[in-house]
Amino acid sequence: MTIGPVFRNRNVSLVAIVALSVIVLLAAVAGGAAADTDPYDDGIAYDLQNNTAGADEPAFEPVGNSDEDTNATDSASIEFVGNVSAESGGTIDIAVSLEHTDRGYVQMVDTEATQFQAVTGFESEDGTVDEAVIQFNTYAPNDGDSWRVHPDYEGDIALTGPQYASAADHDGPLEVGSYGIVTGLQLDDSYRNPVIEAGYDTDTTFFDVTQPTPATGINVSTAPIGEDLEEYDGYQDAPITNRPDVAAGDELLVSVDGFDRAGFVQSLDGKESIGDELADEKISLTIVEQASWWYVEPKVWSTNPADAAEDDVHHVDATAVYTEPNHYDGTLALRLAYDDADEPLEAGGYDLHYEIGENSSLVDETHDFETEFEIVEPTLEWNDSAQEVPNADNTTVTGTTTLAPGSSITTGARSAGTFTDARDAVVEPDGTFTASYDFSEYEAGLEFVLEAYATDRDAYDSPDALEDEIRTVLVSGTYSPVELETDAPSEVEHGDTASIDVTVSNDENRTTDADVTVVIGGEDVEETTISLEGGEQWDDSFEFDTTVEGDVRWAVTAGDLTESGTLTVVEEEQDEEDDIVADDDSVPGGEDDDIDEEATPGFGVTAVIVALLVAGIVARFQRS
Repeated sequence: MTIGPVFRNRNVSLVAIVALSVIVLLAAVAGGAAADTDPYDDGIAYDLQNNTAGADEPAFEPVGNSDEDTNATDSASIEFVGNVSAESGGTIDIAVSLEHTDRGYVQMVDTEATQFQAVTGFESEDGTVDEAVIQFNTYAPNDGDSWRVHPDYEGDIALTGPQYASAADHDGPLEVGSYGIVTGLQLDDSYRNPVIEAGYDTDTTFFDVTQPTPATGINVSTAPIGEDLEEYDGYQDAPITNRPDVAAGDELLVSVDGFDRAGFVQSLDGKESIGDELADEKISLTIVEQASWWYVEPKVWSTNPADAAEDDVHHVDATAVYTEPNHYDGTLALRLAYDDADEPLEAGGYDLHYEIGENSSLVDETHDFETEFEIVEPTLEWNDSAQEVPNADNTTVTGTTTLAPGSSITTGARSAGTFTDARDAVVEPDGTFTASYDFSEYEAGLEFVLEAYATDRDAYDSPDALEDEIRTVLVSGTYSPVELETDAPSEVEHGDTASIDVTVSNDENRTTDADVTVVIGGEDVEETTISLEGGEQWDDSFEFDTTVEGDVRWAVTAGDLTESGTLTVVEEEQDEEDDIVADDDSVPGGEDDDIDEEATPGFGVTAVIVALLVAGIVARFQRS
């Protein structure tokens, strides 16, 4: 038997096997493609006319489209964009895209046949809009007014009739669950409730109403007296500061973080008092006096009118600061009328409790938060440093007040027969206010009167406490109430530690303030205002970055004094021992470690042996 025929037979067999494998593979691919085909790729229409479906006959079920069910306007289409969902009590955003149409309808139905159904029409104002977002308030599923245009699309899209919503006998927010939603081009109002006409639906999907998450905490803030906080623009422009100290008369604000539930907040719009609405959802804010003595019964206030009906609980009114859905960010902002309560809160400390109890439709479990705040007496006074000021062109005078940051302060300076001047100031977050005057044209030694008062002092119960007047004298413009000392090296090796020590001292016998700034390498590493009593000093140390060789300039300013200098970072010196080369006996790779690279060129001995074996087998096969 010869090798040639055998190999020919083997070749034939191999070709047959390969051909058969290709056929099997193609069949498998074709079968998989057929299995992956979505029978609803051409679209899904929904039977929305079954308004009287029973428990065993769902009112929302998919049926395949047919040629007869296509819209007469074949090129017109409305489709949903993205996922649709919301928490119960929140607002659903329904985004749609419009093609070759400027109007349409959106309808929602309950897939569990609990009789919820809502529908609205919408249209483009000028016929050029190709997308829109419509909102539905899940907190009021029985109210046709729960439909609205998303604020970003107001002016581009308008709602058209009918605006319908009904949850039958269900009272409260839309229940947690999955719902159907369909959009189309034409409405059929011949049924008990209007529905999108069969054959004119262009897209369908589902949306989920999920369990609302609880709030995350509460905070106390304050704002100047008389701030307009009812509208969002006023709230945004108001200087609101998150701090626990509130001057009697200033605004007391409480923010419930992570409250969300935009639909519920929207229902508060326009209400002067929301105590009843909060109580209906088992929400209450309670204020408890921090009594100074154990035998004194603390006073209690509540936003819940029912609680306040008790003899030992006083009522404090609450209003929603802003409720506009287009600005609501998930934080419920409330204003407490503590100074207008039937028992006004006096100066002192208080505990604030936020609680949402059982049977609230907004949560599935109770939770509460607690914080504290203090009502302080309104005060205003000049700092001692204002008793002597330099006769310079940018002289600043500083005072302190307990009023809310952002409060307006009016200041004045007058010297009989010499000058009269006035400057406005604003309270800073640290409780200080600063006015700047130009005294450069007056001689040192000139005495004058410096006054300050709260611009709205008459709105407070104690206006006299919000004004101050002191006698002041001008001193030389080079005068500085503080002394400045610095200590820094002039040279340092690369990578070594280096720092500058700063000392600011007050050698006067009165308290003084000074602005301190430390600049290293062009960057501000410290910028603060310090207050030093007579004989007191302030010390601190700041490190240089020595990772880069070269010059690093620095400057320190305290009040009107400045010191500066340069630190040079030089190359690190090398030790002589680092330049000594080790003996051959100690260096790896000496004579004992040499490898005869020429003995095995290429891939080495193993590769050579394998190559020879393969060559021999091939030669014997050819001879055969």
